[in-house]
Amino acid sequence: MVRLTQKEMVLAWLQEDKSITSYDSFAEFGFLDLQSIVMHLRRDGHDVRDKWIHKLNRYGHPVKFKEYWLVKPEVKSQLSLPM
Repeated sequence: MVRLTQKEMVLAWLQEDKSITSYDSFAEFGFLDLQSIVMHLRRDGHDVRDKWIHKLNRYGHPVKFKEYWLVKPEVKSQLSLPM
């Protein structure tokens, strides 16, 4: 059985066009330090973007957290030239 690293699991998740938050990473994988995993993905050359999400928690207090997603590189299509 092949065991994936945390970085590989998060990358596979993002490559499925899914975004991820710290809550998602804990609920899905049991990871608490998503920021560090994202930092390593970026260092490896992956274009991981983020934005701040502002919500109210269950007590009505404002909270903010980041949502991350992967921007896939554009694939250049091959132009067929007339013969």
